Amino acid sequence: MNLTIEQTSTPLSESIFWDIIRKSLKNSTNQEEQIEFLTNELEKLSISDIIGFKLCFDLLLNKSYTSELWCAAYLMNEGCSDDTFDYFRSWLISRGEETFNKALKNPDSLIDEVSSDIEIYEFEDLDYIPNTVFENKTDLDIHNYINDDFYKQNSRPEIEFNWEEENDASLQKICPNLFNHFNQPPPQIHDSLTLDNTTTASILAKININQNLFLNYFEIKGIQKIIYNQILKIPYRILNQLFKNNEIVNNWISTKEHLDYGCLNPSIIINKEKGIIATFTNLTSYGSIPTPVIKIHTVRLDLFKAFPLKNGDRIPTVSIYYRDEENPNASAWGDFEPLFTGTFSNKAYDFVHTLNKLNESNWECLELGLEQIEDKEDEGLYFITLDDDLVNNSN
Repeated sequence: MNLTIEQTSTPLSESIFWDIIRKSLKNSTNQEEQIEFLTNELEKLSISDIIGFKLCFDLLLNKSYTSELWCAAYLMNEGCSDDTFDYFRSWLISRGEETFNKALKNPDSLIDEVSSDIEIYEFEDLDYIPNTVFENKTDLDIHNYINDDFYKQNSRPEIEFNWEEENDASLQKICPNLFNHFNQPPPQIHDSLTLDNTTTASILAKININQNLFLNYFEIKGIQKIIYNQILKIPYRILNQLFKNNEIVNNWISTKEHLDYGCLNPSIIINKEKGIIATFTNLTSYGSIPTPVIKIHTVRLDLFKAFPLKNGDRIPTVSIYYRDEENPNASAWGDFEPLFTGTFSNKAYDFVHTLNKLNESNWECLELGLEQIEDKEDEGLYFITLDDDLVNNSN
């Protein structure tokens, strides 16, 4: 392709840039649709304006590189590295001029953007759109046509942090509403609608369920998915009254409570392709004599997209426990039902954070117990023999 393209350091005007973003928001309902719209819009631009769009985007990234916005990102994404702060600021730009400028003045204003539909506040792919459009039109790399002077004159500013990760007061001072929203204390077990109120989790999981993943799990699609995405935003105690006999709503409430109130257990992947995992727990309900068991069962490992999983990987599961109907007063539960946390939350932070709650005694119990099971792919509940002190230390 014979094109004469001059290097440039001239960004697109902010008014034109923000108008393109505004139109993309008006014509999309999710990031995938926004990417498609922006790609089509940028393809209409001249080669120099495509470069200008990227330069304007990069200037806005620099403008939003502040300690206060990093604090907001840290709270909203429950942790924030250098890379994820870049992706957070890309998301912020994607929300439009008004939201962007309000957040620059007051990062806590982003409380208005918080939604249960959003799993993580990032938009990495937004940065790649002008690069891709430029390459598709020219077969060339856009970076070779950006004058070096641009980045020399517009380098990323230095940050002096005015908050600390372990200092809640410093976080709350900058973003009080975001801090309060993302640091709500776990509800008491007696608030549960569906669980046995005598249940007490030894290690409370407290996993926030993602609506879209939940609906995908139960294969709710199309217009029905759009409708349920709105219905499930209703506070679930009101939901229980309005949709008492609705199967999807009942599944939502029971799954939400399972992940809110359930007990965190160690699990290991036995066969990734088949979704077979092994989970350890102590079924003892009261008393000092442990009842160690391992359950071999299947889960939807395929729904977890945060990073690749493989056989032998440790994964967190959350369990609720059931009484033996024939012996309801026994000191041990009759059975338990583990759910893989990654089925309903694709946040890498949730995965790692919950794993870190489990001590090494948990994993030692699981590994020693598995040695006692001959066919590790044969699903079922297996009673195992372990040292009492080791099991009690795993609680």
